[in-house]
Amino acid sequence: MGMEFKDELAGIKSVQNLVKPDDSRSYPLYRIDIAGNYYMDAFYERGGAVSSYDLAAFLTDQLSRGYYHEGGISLEGTGCSSFTCQTNQGDRIFARNYDMDVESPLAVVFTSPDDGRYRSISVVNLEYLGFNEKGISSFNDKLVSLAGVYLPMDGMNEKGLAISIHMSYQGPGEETIATDMDTGKFDVTSTSMVRLILDNASSVEEAVDIAKNIDLHDDIGNSFHYIVADVSGQTAVLQWVKGKDSQDTDGSKRQLEVIYQDDENAYISSKNYRILTNFITLDGYNDTEIMAGKDRFNILEENLSKRDGLLKDENQAMNILSKVAANREGVSDYVYTLYSAVYNLSDKTLDLVVNENYDDSEMTFHFDLAE
Repeated sequence: MGMEFKDELAGIKSVQNLVKPDDSRSYPLYRIDIAGNYYMDAFYERGGAVSSYDLAAFLTDQLSRGYYHEGGISLEGTGCSSFTCQTNQGDRIFARNYDMDVESPLAVVFTSPDDGRYRSISVVNLEYLGFNEKGISSFNDKLVSLAGVYLPMDGMNEKGLAISIHMSYQGPGEETIATDMDTGKFDVTSTSMVRLILDNASSVEEAVDIAKNIDLHDDIGNSFHYIVADVSGQTAVLQWVKGKDSQDTDGSKRQLEVIYQDDENAYISSKNYRILTNFITLDGYNDTEIMAGKDRFNILEENLSKRDGLLKDENQAMNILSKVAANREGVSDYVYTLYSAVYNLSDKTLDLVVNENYDDSEMTFHFDLAE
């Protein structure tokens, strides 16, 4: 079975415009509620997807019942910064900036699977589905937007498990070599793996088990790594590598390496928080001068280390994210921070600020997964 027609109609009807296309403060923002199976049975049956174009073909076929096919989904180069920490009250926090060189419409996607998988909330960049500053305007647009369920950039599920995806810029010089495994395991693209973990993992260990049992296929010219955290305070950084950066030229030969909460290396100064930007954080990997996002990493380290990862509340976490936004002093690699997200893994809530409007209450949105 795929997504029943009644679930598609409910998803289309749910599309809510939170920031209008004519608002000069930000590109459009939407909320979409998706229930049912959302084609996951069919996705498993076909063995997953080996590329973004393969994923797009699957999704358009499912959405149109085979009547039309469109082009692929291409993930543009992104920046992004994430960190985990704890509040004075003991709440677990997962915070993330999403940076790009182009402005894009966004969607906050709520899922309610009907087959035992976990409910979740995630943020989707609709530009990857072909949307521009005009946003979602027609019935067909709303139908296509449902495919965003397979394109989460970050998210949290009902068990308090959160994950975000980051570019890792692997390979010597300016060239980035995509991870493209072929070991006979289940095939996933970089974002569909995020969906698998949100749907099926209740803990960091379960997320790592999923990552160990997939073949990852990144877009050509891109490579990605991930940070996962759960409500117990455990974290894991998931990175696929082969040797040192200067030798990491064959994406099919990479293997998963996991850095856990209790691990120590040159990039970890405390077990009370974890940071990820856009360079590989394994000891001994970086033997070249290019370490994307190291400036943002250092700013986050400075702000978290002096508090040993203990913050007052979500507002303070958002304030720290603002210090590594694209238009802040000391940060120079991207033009826009499309959004800043602070997930409270204990309360199952999300605070979202769009387009660096940190001081504008109308551009700050609060979502509750339990609602």
